[in-house]
Amino acid sequence: MPAIVTGKFTAVNMDTSTPRTIDTGMTHIRALTIVNPITAAGDFGGVVYTTDQLQADTPGAFLYDGAHQVLGLTIVGGMFTLNHKAFQRTGQTYYWEARGD
Repeated sequence: MPAIVTGKFTAVNMDTSTPRTIDTGMTHIRALTIVNPITAAGDFGGVVYTTDQLQADTPGAFLYDGAHQVLGLTIVGGMFTLNHKAFQRTGQTYYWEARGD
């Protein structure tokens, strides 16, 4: 049975130039969802999703709001690196859920 781990992070000014890497404590992430529920303007922020299979086909790929595939979210083992402007909105809180082993 796969494990589920959740967490959150708040983007800080340094994130605009340095990709953030988060260690989930898992050995292998199989699926990852990140939600930014509210932007600074009060709008819905969006949901991103990726899987180990999507990463195998296109490293760094993720789906944004289920409609757009972009690059900048890489899974390596139990860690993920956020290297896309969608995750670098200073002061915004992002919530994540990882499923894996």
